[in-house]
Amino acid sequence: TIGSYNFTYTITDANTCTNSSTVTITVEDAPESGTPLTTFPEFCEGSAPSSYNLFDLLEGEDQTGTWFEGTDNTGLSISNP
Repeated sequence: TIGSYNFTYTITDANTCTNSSTVTITVEDAPESGTPLTTFPEFCEGSAPSSYNLFDLLEGEDQTGTWFEGTDNTGLSISNP
């Protein structure tokens, strides 16, 4: 469940010395990736836009995400000659 939770770990040694540590764990709402649209735009060769917002292909998404390809997170480039 979303919220903040405190967890305490306590240890007592053979000499009855006690020590403890408490951490707070916060559970946040997962981002919504959205649902893909069932229709897609079509672009003709030579008249395609120089850029296209890929979020326009989703419904109900959190637009705080990032589109990327590979592991370098430099952006997504799509071409289809």
